[in-house]
Amino acid sequence: QLLVGMMSSENEIREVAEKEYEKIPLKDKGPLLFGHYSNVNYDIESRSMALVLLRRLVASSYEEFFRDSQIQKDHFHSEFIRYLSAEQQPVLKKRLTDILAELARNTIDENTGKQCWTGVMQFLELCATSEDPSFRETGMSLIENVPNIFGSDSIKYINDIKKMFHASLLFGANSSVRTAAVRAYVAFVCDNDEDTNVVKALSDLIPAVVKVCQHVVETEDDDDVPLQCLSDLAASLPKILIPHFASIFALCSSIVANQEKDESYRHSSLEVMVSMCESGNFMKKKGASYLPALIQQCLHLMTELDDDLNEWMAIDDANEDLDEETAGIGETSLDRISCSLGGKAVMTHALQCINELLGNENWKYRHAGLCALSTIGEGCKKQMEPLIHDITNQMLIPKMNDPHPRVRYAACNAIGQMCTDFEPTIQKKCHETIVPALLTAMSDLNTPRVAAHAAAAMVNFCEECPKAIINIYLQSLMVKIQTVLQQTLQQMLTNGKKLVLEQIITTIASIADAAQDHFAAFYNELMPPLKYIFENSKGDNCKMLRGRTIECISLIGLAVGKDLFGADADQIMQFLLTSGVNFEANDDPQISAWARICKVLGPG
Repeated sequence: QLLVGMMSSENEIREVAEKEYEKIPLKDKGPLLFGHYSNVNYDIESRSMALVLLRRLVASSYEEFFRDSQIQKDHFHSEFIRYLSAEQQPVLKKRLTDILAELARNTIDENTGKQCWTGVMQFLELCATSEDPSFRETGMSLIENVPNIFGSDSIKYINDIKKMFHASLLFGANSSVRTAAVRAYVAFVCDNDEDTNVVKALSDLIPAVVKVCQHVVETEDDDDVPLQCLSDLAASLPKILIPHFASIFALCSSIVANQEKDESYRHSSLEVMVSMCESGNFMKKKGASYLPALIQQCLHLMTELDDDLNEWMAIDDANEDLDEETAGIGETSLDRISCSLGGKAVMTHALQCINELLGNENWKYRHAGLCALSTIGEGCKKQMEPLIHDITNQMLIPKMNDPHPRVRYAACNAIGQMCTDFEPTIQKKCHETIVPALLTAMSDLNTPRVAAHAAAAMVNFCEECPKAIINIYLQSLMVKIQTVLQQTLQQMLTNGKKLVLEQIITTIASIADAAQDHFAAFYNELMPPLKYIFENSKGDNCKMLRGRTIECISLIGLAVGKDLFGADADQIMQFLLTSGVNFEANDDPQISAWARICKVLGPG
């Protein structure tokens, strides 16, 4: 009854049962739980629950669990293996294996490092030679869960360990056994990564591991776990893969390129290759010849975009986007490659590929090229910065007039990112082309997502832009922005769309912060609509708009000073006090805005 209660979906019933369970003395819990499991008259679910609780008990209180005598401990250990050997139910066998792993972990001598339980070693040998797949899998699971199960004698048993792995990696009768063997092998070599003798002895099993990966992908009769394990090896112990990297790269490349394959296989295969880039110097030196093909693969993944333009256009939330996971993984992988290997290794080939993409008739390729251009900026900054004028004006700015809105969006995104990565160089060298291009895009209210993203890119441009350059464009900037503000406010009142309005308000704040006292000339035109928006932005769906507006108002106040802002500030503070506004979080923009307004007004 207690176990049934602990499995209940009803909180009250479960809590009562858990409290009753906690009252049972520790010395009695073990026998009761094991007794419940061993009674075949009980249902499998409650027997499984008993084993889950027993595992927790062994893991947290092993010594107390066996406080009576060594004989009792030995008896329990041997009985446990007997039950595990006889168990036929897969779920119960798995639970028993988990407990056996905890027992084996605790029978390693803390002082000598030796495994004191000879029974578990004999059981592993039994599993390794059994023709029963469940025994093979159990043995591999034990090693995976307790990779130091052999204790300090790993090298002593290394030939037997190697045979054990080899037999299970090539176990033709069952793919689950082979997958379990890959998991166990990787766990074991990673645990022994500092023992060169162990690593060397087991390194020639890598082809068998690769073969398991290949079989899993070809047959699709298992998930991508073997490939994930291979990427773990690439991250933790890349040297073991280097002698076999040609075959690994060939396999992983073919999987990534095959759009018919499940995305999980493709993503995990790419992860293997990217992890090799991040682990040591192999891909900079001996493995450099693989890099061009790898960059190409990342770029091709970035072209796997959704064709539904209407769905993309309909999005009215800056935090939402289409689910294009594969393209995103291609982009983040390219970023990781460029950051780990640097511009000397990456830039020349990447720019060559990007140029080809930008000239492609298919919009997806042009989109990928622009995303790639901004993605490699951080890792290739040193090499790209001297070329930033030509890169911006020849590769980036022309795409601001692309016929496809998603390409224009990507161009805005690239400008914004590069204004951050290459500040203030790009602002100084390219302001004459960037500012007009963004102003034009910002006015394109027929494609709100492009307009909003252009306004967001202007924020990036302004944040690190020298004040002298901002002042050159301040008049034309603010004339355009005031027009867009009025139009988007009208749009929101008409159809509720507020994506561009929210962003344009943030852009105004950024320009005010950059221009400081020069912003005073635009105060009287901007403050009335901003106050109107703030005072009328009510309800949960306007939280973002309200927060951005008060933040903008306070930054304008800080820029222009008390003399100009004073009367409006008093009015806004009074509204804040009387409207029952709740500050719902410590990072609520209204709190920081309040502080700024107080700073402008000063004491008294």
